[in-house]
Formats: sequence, structure tokens, C-alpha cells
Amino acid sequence: MNGNDRLKLKMQFLKSTILGAVGFGLGGFIGARLFSGALMLIPVLMGAFGGIALGISLKITKRQLASLAFWGASGFIIVYFTMILPLYVLLTSIGFESFSDRFGTETWHMFFLGAAIGAGTGAALGMVLDGKRLAVRLAIAGLLGFGIAQFVTAPLYSGLTPMYVLGWSLTGIFGGSCLGMVVKS
Repeated sequence: MNGNDRLKLKMQFLKSTILGAVGFGLGGFIGARLFSGALMLIPVLMGAFGGIALGISLKITKRQLASLAFWGASGFIIVYFTMILPLYVLLTSIGFESFSDRFGTETWHMFFLGAAIGAGTGAALGMVLDGKRLAVRLAIAGLLGFGIAQFVTAPLYSGLTPMYVLGWSLTGIFGGSCLGMVVKS
């Protein structure tokens, strides 16, 4: 591999990282601004915008771009109904809510929400782009990226709309950049 090829790979890596951050961040901003009362719609918008942004960075066809938008949005919905909701029902049925209230673990709830958003969206996008191997890599990157971002920004979700929007925007930027780094590495 010559120097020109290495430079092209580095530029592609940088482009997918930046576009991932912009797409997911924009989705978080718009979602939090429009749907502050409907928490489930924010990750759906983040996934759709992020999928489109990552597709643009990869120079794919319009049909593939539409597929990425659909599966980026659907990834969180699938994880919500197959993992988050059943786990929530299980934990509340054994009294986890009283435990979490005693120890003030609201930030951990946000971490798990972010981890689920990232893992579901990353896995769905990876399956569309390149199959199981990329799906696993993107799921891990999304789990860590969105999970850490939600954990760090948890104090911003206090109900003040500008801070709430900022929290979701930062989550999208950080998580999306993590997915962008992995999609073209």
C-alpha cells in the first residue's frame, strides 16, 4: 500500500467519523426538540439520520441509503421490544425500582438506555452494510459510545428543554462518531 492509498483510507475514516457524529447528533437534536415527551421517538430519529449520514460517507446507492435509514430507525425499536421492555418488567417485578431509588442510580439507567440504543442501531446498520462481522463490531462500538455518552450527559436530562436537547445532541455526536470510526476501519 503506497502513501496515496493510506491517505485515502485516513480521509475515508475521518469522513465517516465526522458524518456519523453529524447525522446522529442532528437526529438527537431534532428528536429532542420535537419529541421531548416521547422518549422512544428520539433514538428512532437518531438512527434514521445516522444511517443516512453513514451511507453518504460510504458512497452507496439511494436504495441502500433508504435501507440504512429504515434499519437505523428500526434497530432501537427491535431492541426496545426484545430487551429493554422485558428487562424493565422483570426488574420492577422483583423490586429493582426501590433499590435504584435508594442508591440514586438514575445515571446507570441512562447508561443502559444508551447502550441499548447503540447496540441495536449498530447491529442493524452492520447487518445491512456487511453482515454479521460488521454488525458485531458496530453493536459493540454503539453500546460503548452511546452508553458512555448517556452516562456522562445524564445530569442534563433534568427537564429543562435546552439542556435536554443538548444531552441528546451530545449523545448522538459521541455515539455516532464511534459508529463512524468502526464502519470504515
